Amino acid sequence: MTNKIKILLLATLFYTSCNSSKYPKSLVEIDSLCYSNPQLALTKLEQIGNNFDTTQTAYWMYYNLLKLKAQEKTCTPHPNLGKINLLKSYYERNDDKKLLPEIYYLTGTTYLDLHDSPQALEYFHKTLNECKDIRLKGLTYAQLGYIMLYQGNFSSAIDFYKKSYHIDLIRNDIKGQIYDLRDLGYTYANTNKVDSAIFFSQQSLQLALKAKMPKMITSAKSSLANIYLDSRQDVDSAAKYFLPLLNDIREENKSGTFSMAIKYYKLCNLPDSVNYYIKKIEETGDVYAKEAAYREKVEMALKKNCSYKDLLSWKLFIQYADSIENISNANAIAKSQSLYDYTQKEKEYIKLQNENKQHKLWQIIYGLTTLLTFLLFYVYYKKYKIAKNEQKRQTMELQHILEKSASQKTNNKDTLSQIKETNIYSIFIQKTQNKNNINENEWKELDELVNKNYYDFKITLYRICKLSEIEYRICLLLKVGFTLSDMAIILHREPSTLSMARKRLYKKLFHKDGKAEELDIFIRSI
Repeated sequence: MTNKIKILLLATLFYTSCNSSKYPKSLVEIDSLCYSNPQLALTKLEQIGNNFDTTQTAYWMYYNLLKLKAQEKTCTPHPNLGKINLLKSYYERNDDKKLLPEIYYLTGTTYLDLHDSPQALEYFHKTLNECKDIRLKGLTYAQLGYIMLYQGNFSSAIDFYKKSYHIDLIRNDIKGQIYDLRDLGYTYANTNKVDSAIFFSQQSLQLALKAKMPKMITSAKSSLANIYLDSRQDVDSAAKYFLPLLNDIREENKSGTFSMAIKYYKLCNLPDSVNYYIKKIEETGDVYAKEAAYREKVEMALKKNCSYKDLLSWKLFIQYADSIENISNANAIAKSQSLYDYTQKEKEYIKLQNENKQHKLWQIIYGLTTLLTFLLFYVYYKKYKIAKNEQKRQTMELQHILEKSASQKTNNKDTLSQIKETNIYSIFIQKTQNKNNINENEWKELDELVNKNYYDFKITLYRICKLSEIEYRICLLLKVGFTLSDMAIILHREPSTLSMARKRLYKKLFHKDGKAEELDIFIRSI
């Protein structure tokens, strides 16, 4: 019995250790909100952003990744590729198996926003190769389906949407299933498979009604109405889904709803109603709705024998426009297939390209060896001379800084000596030697001592910019003369980490790059 209890305890400890996160609890909680409530996640990130400890590189990178993730879920425009590539390089270097697929996915969506489908495809495939999170796989399949759909490769789009739906079914993600079924219905409608389009769109509508999602209900009803109207098979069914939409038309839905009205009333042979909604589109419709409305207007005018010769030219124009559109669609299908094969062929292409480059390179090297040797020697000599001059300049500049620093030390010598004779300073020294923790009251006492002897020390710093707690404590320790090694013990940080923190703090204060030592001089001069 005792052995069983031990085994149970060990299993519990193992489970707890496996499920513990190496990131702060606040960030992990925000991560979980990125899917369920991304707007709240963004708000929380903004709240903690100003006081975030940037010396913890892993935490800071995770913070930025979460910000991008929440922005993607709220359809906020992505930043430039520089920030994305910085995060991608960091997680590739650290080989983070959990977060690397996330940044690949965000890179793919960024390229998609930039209309670079080949690069988007590459990173979505990288996501699938690295990903173990089933939710992220489902989202990636949906993105691939979207690319294939709008490139006209409907069969591939259907395959990807079905994979996404299968995952959402396993996860019992009702919202995801609604989107998948809607997209499947829309894709099948583009392939003229009316029965399949109706089936999937009805499934989407039923789930949306069950989940009480008004926008998705409207979207599913519009999809079903369009399918029936375009197929011209069942006007009554079209009316069932379409007519209720006229009672509550949102601004963003006007073009689509008015276009459906023209189709519906045309099938019902009610030209006055058709003309009414044509005028509505002329007032508020987008370019696509207006094109369809004017097309209908021309058709109606032709039937009335109005200016037949002139109107026939418009009729021919529309026919040619349709022909061009059909050709464009055929080209889009071919292009999408090329895009789909992009990632599979890319490695082979790069390999052949590198072999050709290497062959040409050897030919050039063979003929220009002597010249290249001379050029390399010349470049080395120039670099050496530049480095020597730079070293001389830096030495002179450092000498100037040291002289100024020495002068300041003389002025503050008595004050610093008095501080070093205080009880709190002795406590810090003793705890540093014994490697004991400094408590909050001791930090507070040191803060009061410094600001009493160096008037407005804290206020002077905070007038420039707001500092995090760790940044301000670095300044306190520098002010009273602690060494880097002592500071590392007191703050429980590696010396290299503190050096980077001082450089970042210098940039934060002066808005330009500088050395850690330059920060030390500035702090001691206040």
